[in-house]
Amino acid sequence: MTAAQTLIWETAGRPGVTGAKGKLLKPEPAICAITGEYCEVTADATRALGENFTDQSLWRAHTGRVGQAALWCCSGKGKDSPRMWSWVCAPGHDVPDSVEKAPLHVPGLCQTNRGNTRPIIDTLMSPPAGEWVVCVAVSGQKHVLPYATTNRGVGEWTIRMEDTTITATPTQWRTVFESVLALRRLGIPADSIKTGRPDHIKTLEKLRWWQEYQSTLAPYQTSPLVDLALWCITKPIMEDNIVYTYSR
Repeated sequence: MTAAQTLIWETAGRPGVTGAKGKLLKPEPAICAITGEYCEVTADATRALGENFTDQSLWRAHTGRVGQAALWCCSGKGKDSPRMWSWVCAPGHDVPDSVEKAPLHVPGLCQTNRGNTRPIIDTLMSPPAGEWVVCVAVSGQKHVLPYATTNRGVGEWTIRMEDTTITATPTQWRTVFESVLALRRLGIPADSIKTGRPDHIKTLEKLRWWQEYQSTLAPYQTSPLVDLALWCITKPIMEDNIVYTYSR
């Protein structure tokens, strides 16, 4: 499969690497340390990324060189920096447009944030055929895209959320998301959902609903899927009119 960084870079139109990092790129063929792919043009990884670049153990190779796609993923400033955004990429498929302030608005690619989590929710519930990528930036301060993984079609998928790699199936994601959404709509705080405590339950009817939702969520209580669901469930999601299995 195409490396996630390359898939997004190519879908974005192969944008150039600007500034000092871009000047380090040379016609020196090598295997890119981040993507593990052969690249005709590369840069010295230490000079381009710095010695303190975190999670190097997750790189695909240790060649000391980095290609254009991977270097672009680690470059830029402000809103032009890929690390500022969460990504949904599915070339050739109907992907929602990027949020208004995002720099890239191209088919098959969505740059989004917590202001619009719907593209992430829906893609993970119903993945497209072919190659696709989802990665979630929580803080905008950490590199997430360099550690993203390409998925293919439906079935089990793997995504990167901030500094955590999450693997699940669309069915597992739907179960967790819908259960967490139902609990949030009952007024249960996020911390209580993660610990399984029925805080803020004041009526017998709500207690019964909490018991039903919580029993469904129990197998995933410590899973990072719960953190992903809580991040995705914003006020607009709480208030939308989409009816889920567990949303009463």
